Amino acid sequence: MIAHVSGEVMVRRAGEVILDTAGGVGYRLSVSAETLRAVPGSGRPVTLHSHLVMRDDAMQLFGFATESERDLFLMLIGVQSVGPKVALAVLSGGTPSELLSALAAGDVARFQSVPGIGKRTAERIIVELREKVAGAVADEIVVTR
Repeated sequence: MIAHVSGEVMVRRAGEVILDTAGGVGYRLSVSAETLRAVPGSGRPVTLHSHLVMRDDAMQLFGFATESERDLFLMLIGVQSVGPKVALAVLSGGTPSELLSALAAGDVARFQSVPGIGKRTAERIIVELREKVAGAVADEIVVTR
């Protein structure tokens, strides 16, 4: 629905960024620690890829520094018992490339170390996403050579 948000950084703090758009609307985006590192300081322009999560009681906009981070977020929230908050916590644990490699390697401990993820959920993430990310890992290896 909202593919990206461009604007001037008004607020930059752990877990969120508020962007003031050219139309004078401020958007609050929930972000991972990885994305927060890529966001410049207050008053600077930035564009974040985004995904809108709508629930019965709220709408929440999530921002991502890269499309690959957003795509991984979408895969993660597709896993049973992984919601947006847990998916952001996973993304805060490394770059998309590192996380894709951990998925491909079946590194349960990497995902179990994320707050809110137990052994069963970590195993479920790997079982459900391992095949989906195999091609992405191969593509990244080719690109980085």
